[in-house]
Amino acid sequence: MKDMAAQTDIRTNLPCPKNGNSLIRLFLVSLAALFLELALIRWIASEVRIFAYLQSAVLVVCMLGLGMGCFAQKRRLPLTHTALALLGLAIMIEVPPISGLVKKISMILAYFGDFHIWMSEIAAPTLFQSLALMVLAVILATIILALTWLSFLPLGQMMSRLIDAHPNTVTAYSVNIVGSGLGIALFTLTSVMGIPPGVWFLAVSLLLLALMPLPDRRRPALLMLVLLAPAIIGMGSTISRKGEIFWSPYQKLVLSQERHVDPISGLTIELQRISTNNILYQTMLDLRPETLASAPSLFNPAWAGLSQYDLPLAFKPAPDRALIVGAGSGNDVAAALRGGAKHVVAVEIDPVIFDLGRRLHPERPYDSAAVEVVVDDARSYFARKVEPFDLIVFGLLDSHTTGQMTNARLDNYVYTRESIASARSLLAPGGIMVLAFEANKPHLADRIHATLKQSFGAAPLVVKVPTTFHGLGGVIFVSGDAKAIDQALADNPRLAVHIKELQESHPVEIAGTTAPTTDDWPYLYLEKPGIPPLFALLIAILLGIYWGGGRAMGVVLPLGTWTRSEGHFFFLGAAFMLLEVTMIAKTTVVFGNTWVVNAIIIFGILSMILVANALVARWPNLPLRLVFVGLLIACAGVALFDPSAFAGLSTPSKAVLVAAGSTLPMLFSGIVFIRSFAAVQDKTHALGANLFGSLVGGLLQTLTYATGVGFLLVLVGGLYLAAVLTAPKTARKGMLQLPGDHPER
Repeated sequence: MKDMAAQTDIRTNLPCPKNGNSLIRLFLVSLAALFLELALIRWIASEVRIFAYLQSAVLVVCMLGLGMGCFAQKRRLPLTHTALALLGLAIMIEVPPISGLVKKISMILAYFGDFHIWMSEIAAPTLFQSLALMVLAVILATIILALTWLSFLPLGQMMSRLIDAHPNTVTAYSVNIVGSGLGIALFTLTSVMGIPPGVWFLAVSLLLLALMPLPDRRRPALLMLVLLAPAIIGMGSTISRKGEIFWSPYQKLVLSQERHVDPISGLTIELQRISTNNILYQTMLDLRPETLASAPSLFNPAWAGLSQYDLPLAFKPAPDRALIVGAGSGNDVAAALRGGAKHVVAVEIDPVIFDLGRRLHPERPYDSAAVEVVVDDARSYFARKVEPFDLIVFGLLDSHTTGQMTNARLDNYVYTRESIASARSLLAPGGIMVLAFEANKPHLADRIHATLKQSFGAAPLVVKVPTTFHGLGGVIFVSGDAKAIDQALADNPRLAVHIKELQESHPVEIAGTTAPTTDDWPYLYLEKPGIPPLFALLIAILLGIYWGGGRAMGVVLPLGTWTRSEGHFFFLGAAFMLLEVTMIAKTTVVFGNTWVVNAIIIFGILSMILVANALVARWPNLPLRLVFVGLLIACAGVALFDPSAFAGLSTPSKAVLVAAGSTLPMLFSGIVFIRSFAAVQDKTHALGANLFGSLVGGLLQTLTYATGVGFLLVLVGGLYLAAVLTAPKTARKGMLQLPGDHPER
């Protein structure tokens, strides 16, 4: 090990921390790095919507910055680089007029057509102008990702040097893990509490100041630089001319009002509208008979009681028990109450949307004693053991964002074949299921039609509802008891005429060629399996940042000169990231796509790593061959592990058992990593290679678009096998590196 009494690092001529505060600094920089990573993923995705569907882009760029920072030994990268990069991002995303241009990136990149982003591309009159817009969008996206990369370079350099300089590798790595875990936990807490981005980045700025040398902290100019970015982000993310901004655990929401005057009666109708990630999401409607009658030019009298929200109750009048998933701000719940439902269970994943509906919906549906509110993911609710329902309604569960750790959107697992089968199992005899979806691409309607047909053994009734003052519209699918559906049409001639007129005026193309999604391939919005071309653009941008940005900063990694040990850590990092993604995907089936899933898995992973560190500290010569065998067996166990078997347990019991069963491979992986990490002398390069592996693992996640999630476990097994073959000899012999040992090459 190195002489800690030295005041400088002979490789970089940079000051080395003293033992007294090195662990504190390591803890703080680890906390800052993970907190900043999650903050940037969420903030950028909320403001630039294309990144809501490409969140892995921001994730891998963060990993790229950390990894290259670890390899940057010849040039000092001060934390002011991080502050400047965050300031640049703040100006681009929050300061007009450039922010307005940046937020059009999504519409321009819609030309690719491989991601459904709920908006049309910008129309350009000529091919040349279209290409010019594409080039502009790519340049802007590259600048955003490059600034994100730059913000992590100093953090990666500081983290690796602190770990490398500490005399006890197990202790240093454990502190790194605890700091990282706390960063993730704190950001999860800010999301759950609805704290806005200005506060997130203020916390990051304070951490940066704490990590800077004391003389630097006293400079007013530096203090202003560090605090300027959170000030700009805070103003942009909490103040809007379009309405009041809320930050829910899942998305940015803007509440606004829209007034319409009925020219006949002179009555003013005020609509409460909710936008998410800068696009209209929901409108709270008053569809009571007296309101419709008071504004006859706004509301079509022929649609009274037959809006898209009323149709489920027209097919199943006055149900004893009704379940509404995706209840939102309350339109479906209000319709159920108007239709005579005696008990309504309203399931909504976003607590802020529910609260807005409870306070502001004109019909006050959530105040009714007949309504039971459940804040949960629809898929999670389906896993519960509940009494059957006479009517199940899927509201407009169209997602506008993905989870933070995977490329699956929030609603992907709600529309799989297994999910629809679970929902069907909750139907009482004679029950009906009505599903609404904004299927504005033919394959979406075709896919949902095929899924319902497989689940119920008969094709659903399909009708498209246009956008009117009665609702935003969408395609309505009616499934369930065929006799009950036919009887409803026979008993209600007005309903039958309305359905026939809509089918004739707004036909829905059902080709029967689109396969249903499954829990293994849940990508509802992709027409067919395959890697979206937009990811080729992402890889090109990453390569440009790596070579161009790396050369400019003097931190390009010479991949051709990597040692066997660095390859070993690379494979461990890639396998770790893919295994984490796989576990989150499997756990989603039980808990739904909520922040709870990430918290459970991350807690399980960190716990396993810390247990692994404790085992190695206690028994440093554990037979490594047996550990590798245990790792491969544990990976095979994850493939066979079925979290749904615990669906009926209480939430705490379910969380503990699922976390333990899903994350067991991390125990063995953690032992392998810390043994190898302790056995290598150049820990900065080892950590950098490990982070590069995580980056590649994040990119390999893209393969699930073509292969399904299950295939990742095959890759995980192959990557761990490669890690076995490239393990350092000292680690494979079961011996920790001792002072004076030479690094293995």
